Amino acid sequence: MTLETLNEKYPWPEVIPAVPADRHCWFNRKEHMRVFGALLGGCPSHRTTYLEIGTWTGGGSTAWVLTHTKMDVICVDTWEGGKEHYKKEEYKQRLPSLYDTFCRNLWSERSRITPVRENSREGLVIVKEHGVSPDFIYIDGSHEEDDVYMDISDCLRLFPGAIIFGDDFVNGSGQLTSIAAAIERCHKDELFSPKELARIGRCWWLTRNLEW
Repeated sequence: MTLETLNEKYPWPEVIPAVPADRHCWFNRKEHMRVFGALLGGCPSHRTTYLEIGTWTGGGSTAWVLTHTKMDVICVDTWEGGKEHYKKEEYKQRLPSLYDTFCRNLWSERSRITPVRENSREGLVIVKEHGVSPDFIYIDGSHEEDDVYMDISDCLRLFPGAIIFGDDFVNGSGQLTSIAAAIERCHKDELFSPKELARIGRCWWLTRNLEW
């Protein structure tokens, strides 16, 4: 099986959804641009596939990768939102049409995108079962500590050659978050060493597998 068969399992709608474009996202800080530019902007040509856990409207990291690289993009998301999205009306009101909004926003690039509409645990296994090995994995799904821990450990186990990075190590006030706590658990469980962790502001990444 291949990326082509994964696309067949998760096809796009036959027509563009009749919803307004809405590129709401949290991907708008200088550190995002610096980290994505450094990791993906100058990557070798043999690295061709980017996977992200958590996509939302597709207006943030997804759009950046599509604009600045030629890589195929796999989006793993339920498009049902997480616990934090039900606590704020601004986010909650987007949830009923979130998947349609994603499709509407990225319709012109749909030939490069595979929307794996699953939770991250199931989605990563399905990607693996289809023989696809992403070169980059961006973790920005559920922010619950246990979920983040499992996302990181699953990525390391299933795709040991991938470059893994993520968001929200700290919040807007600079305080450590549940993501930082999950990463600390990974250290304690020796999934990777503290020396392998690098960070700029909210963004973090593992230095293993960097070749340039």
